[in-house]
Amino acid sequence: MAKKPSKPKGFEEDFNPENFWTRSWNFPRYGISEGKRYFKPLLDTLDRQGKLGKNIIDAGGGPEIQLDVHTPVNADYFSPLGKQVVNVDIGASMTYKKGNKIILKADLSEAGSKSLKERRAIASAARLLGLKKEELKSPFADSIILSDILNYVNYREVITGLLNYLKPGGRMIIRHCPDNGILRAFHGLRPRGNIGLARFLKAKGLELEHIAHAVKKYPTIQNNTELHNQMYIHIVARKPIA
Repeated sequence: MAKKPSKPKGFEEDFNPENFWTRSWNFPRYGISEGKRYFKPLLDTLDRQGKLGKNIIDAGGGPEIQLDVHTPVNADYFSPLGKQVVNVDIGASMTYKKGNKIILKADLSEAGSKSLKERRAIASAARLLGLKKEELKSPFADSIILSDILNYVNYREVITGLLNYLKPGGRMIIRHCPDNGILRAFHGLRPRGNIGLARFLKAKGLELEHIAHAVKKYPTIQNNTELHNQMYIHIVARKPIA
């Protein structure tokens, strides 16, 4: 008798995240107007100040049809700016390169695990970037973007794994609202509040340059009283230079 495959940790019994996001390839991305209005200006500001860098990981940035059609708050936004973007998304149909962006079909939960899946993903990304695999095993990203993705992953695991690829002095740029999105796809180990997310980032040694409601301009630091747990926030967290 065939062994029943184990369910992904943190999800309900019959939920398969890869199948779900692949089927959701043509879904409109929620929060598009809010992203254009508030998140894009944050990225613009960081770029003008030289804080965005050239090599960017867009973690869970959505499939390519969304990148091209719906919103500039992802890898396609950087195309005219001469950025090199790796969009990592489990829902992508395959791994390929289009212009100066790479769509990498990969599971964010594998980041930093040194598993076979991660090694294969690194090999694919290196080939498309024209680099050696060894060059991607060390930090290469100037910025990592996590926009509307943390509700669907074990955020501690994903952030910890992605930090392996962030250069010292690089920035993790987060757009997040607790429990906002597609309820069925929520992960059991998602952030339960903004304050807890901020504490975790600090515990990982990141310096919070900006943590505030989405309408606030960079740089702003709001205190715990102001950071209501169920509202959209933007975070810019810098990895210290040792």
